[in-house]
Amino acid sequence: MLDLFKEGSGTAHLRGPIDPYQLAEALEVPVLYTRRLTGSLGVTDGKRIWLRRGLTRAVERSTLAHELAHVLLGHTSCQDGRGEARADRLAVRLLVSLGDVERELRRCGSIEDLADSLGVDVRMARTAVEILCHRSHK
Repeated sequence: MLDLFKEGSGTAHLRGPIDPYQLAEALEVPVLYTRRLTGSLGVTDGKRIWLRRGLTRAVERSTLAHELAHVLLGHTSCQDGRGEARADRLAVRLLVSLGDVERELRRCGSIEDLADSLGVDVRMARTAVEILCHRSHK
């Protein structure tokens, strides 16, 4: 997986599910926990990631994947809406396979159920559905 980055292939070939904790370790990006974050669940400076302490497993996992996406995309500071959306889309690709999303979507009665079945937060579940919808329109 990390050979892709060394060869300059970027993030285009990354597909989940990838464990974000293992990815952070492989990328040698320290994940630090703090109670000091207000207004944000996680942040990165491009070298380290800080997560708010006390998040649920699904929210922490989703937030870590989102912050790792910023690192992988080369973001080192706050992003505008487009940068955040780009990080969300990459985070979804890291966390889940779109085949799993499609299968679970048929089974689940709500976006909350979908998020629960995928082990992600509601924002990641919504982003996954948007990716599927966009892909089906092509």
